[in-house]
Amino acid sequence: MRRAFTLLELLVVISVIAVLVGILLPALAAARNRAKQTQCSANLRGIGQATANYAYDSGEYMPFPNSKSREIGASYYWKGGGWLYNWRRLEDSFGISDHNADFQASFVETGVLWYYLQDRKPYRCPLDAVEDVTGNVYKMTSYLMNATVRGSENVLPADFVAPFRITDFRSTDVDYWEGKSPSEGGTDWNDGNLEPIASNGRTERHLDGLSLSFFDGHVEFWSNAKFDEQISADVRNSLRCAPDALDGW
Repeated sequence: MRRAFTLLELLVVISVIAVLVGILLPALAAARNRAKQTQCSANLRGIGQATANYAYDSGEYMPFPNSKSREIGASYYWKGGGWLYNWRRLEDSFGISDHNADFQASFVETGVLWYYLQDRKPYRCPLDAVEDVTGNVYKMTSYLMNATVRGSENVLPADFVAPFRITDFRSTDVDYWEGKSPSEGGTDWNDGNLEPIASNGRTERHLDGLSLSFFDGHVEFWSNAKFDEQISADVRNSLRCAPDALDGW
C-alpha cells in the first residue's frame, strides 16, 4: 500500500519550490533584460549602418542631424530631410508649425534613413516604454545623433547647416547614443541631435551602461562610468569629436 505524504513533507516540498522560484526569477528577469539590451544594440547597429550607407551614397556627407536652430529661424536653414525627420514635409503634409508640436512615431518615415531601414522598430530601445509626452521627438526614437555632426556652435556661424563628411571622423568617434528619457530629466528632445556635454548625459534604463553607435557602423555597450568620464572631459575624445574644434566641442 502506497504511503501518503505527510503534512510536514508537503510543507518541505513547497518550501524548496519557493526557494527555487526565488532564485530563478531574478535570473530570468536579468536574462530578459540582457536580451533586450542586445536588441537595443542591434537597433543602433542598424541605424549606424544606415547612416554609413547614406553617407556613401551622398558624397560621404553625413545626414543632417535635425538641429532645430538650423531648420527654422536661421538665414539659410536646412531645406532637406534629416536623419530622423524632414521638417519641410512635416510643415507641408502634417501642419506641424513648430518644434513644440505633437510629433508622432510615424514621422520617422520622412527622415532620410527610412529609405534604408523601412521599419520603425530600430528607432526605439525595447526597454524604453514610450511615455505620454507631447511637444518633442521622443515618440519617434530612443536615440539621438551626436551634435558634433553639425559642428561646434562656438566655431561655426549660426546659419551654417552643411554636415561634415563621414571621413572627417575617426572609427572610434560616436555618432549616436541613448539620451535621457523625459522621466529621467532629458530635455533635449526638440530635435534629433544631442550635444556632448555632461548636463545632457545618458539614459539609465540599462542600469549598468548604454549602447552607442560609431561612425564606422559598429556598436559598443559602455559602462556608465566610462560614458560619464568621456562626456565630462574638456578634451577631444569619442563623444567630443567635432572635427572643427580642438577640444572636440
